Amino acid sequence: MIKLIKAYCKFTIETLGNLVDPQWWATLILKKTGLLRRCEKVGEKVEKWKSKFSPRQRLFIEVLMFTLIALAFEPLLNMVGMSMLPWRWF
Repeated sequence: MIKLIKAYCKFTIETLGNLVDPQWWATLILKKTGLLRRCEKVGEKVEKWKSKFSPRQRLFIEVLMFTLIALAFEPLLNMVGMSMLPWRWF
């Protein structure tokens, strides 16, 4: 009887822990929708495309992509009071 109560308490605590864990929800959504497989396929295509370039060109592409992403997300972060740019931190 005590083992049954301990097992139930453990199950309840783990379930409650999972319900408030964003990583658990993200993993659940990725598995249910099949998004993980799709992202891996796209990632393989991008890696194959990037492997065609020289190391200097790859570095330029990666810096350019990061810059574009940072510039795209900066206004969104500013709306919620955050910033990626260090000169706006103070």
